[in-house]
Amino acid sequence: LFESFGIEELFATGQTRSFSFLLDMNQLFEKFITRFVAHTLQGRPFQIYPQRRDRSIIWDLMGKRPYTHVVPDLLIETETGQRLTIDAKYKLYDERRLSTGDIYQSFFYAYSYNSGDKQKPAALLLYPSSKPHEHSSYLQIRSPGHQAKAELQALAISIPQAIAEINEKIIGPTSKLLLDAVEQFTEDFAL
Repeated sequence: LFESFGIEELFATGQTRSFSFLLDMNQLFEKFITRFVAHTLQGRPFQIYPQRRDRSIIWDLMGKRPYTHVVPDLLIETETGQRLTIDAKYKLYDERRLSTGDIYQSFFYAYSYNSGDKQKPAALLLYPSSKPHEHSSYLQIRSPGHQAKAELQALAISIPQAIAEINEKIIGPTSKLLLDAVEQFTEDFAL
């Protein structure tokens, strides 16, 4: 990721003096997740659309035009047109509960990108974890009769493991965790 910013060696010393710089860790994490998802789903029947801007979702009825745009971090689409949104959050969710705003945003994406009546709205929320464990949260929106209407799975992504799996070009435990979640949702789409 740093190479794309023209940084070859992060901690190199030399004669050149420079100022300090700040990185937007949210953007860096989103780019990392995009690369990690592409690595994990490579060779599988999914299209990956990063930062796909859509102006057709929130509509101004009075003005008869788009009101604003919606941009999920990633949109995954199956060969049959089912969609799964992925939102990357650079937050310490393995130490605290998901924020209500992030839950609402993910469910909004799930409903907005739902492709039809056979598909239950679903979304993934990925967040960083420095620990190699499989911490997940599963949330549902239910009807008053307790029928599941939409699902959200939040997955902790071990950054060191994910980097190693990308570099080694393998599907290891972290990639497998993501792959299982994507496949679970796509199997649910077929029901």
